Amino acid sequence: MRYEGLDPVSREELLRLLANPDAPEQAVVRALLGMALQEAYGPWAEARCLEALHQERLSVRKAAAQGLGHVARRHGLVDPRRVVGELSARAEELGGAGEDALDDIAVYCRRAWLEQ
Repeated sequence: MRYEGLDPVSREELLRLLANPDAPEQAVVRALLGMALQEAYGPWAEARCLEALHQERLSVRKAAAQGLGHVARRHGLVDPRRVVGELSARAEELGGAGEDALDDIAVYCRRAWLEQ
């Protein structure tokens, strides 16, 4: 396995890819993960990942879960009720990607979670 960095993606490009059901699957996954790792405004990144959890392709839904973990780690805050609820509802289909995201949220958003 070889590490490949993820280039930043513009908001417009990500939205275009997510809206196009014919966009190459790998391009959508890379754009979603790149956005989650680079986006400066956490709530925007969180919202795009939550939307992507409803995409048809499983690989995109798993990337969205992974992205939510990245957002939690980078920003230290996600909407715990909404994000945890969405990830928990899809736990079986997301498998390890969902579990890892929930773990990241529990670790990196613990203080914000407890204050709610």
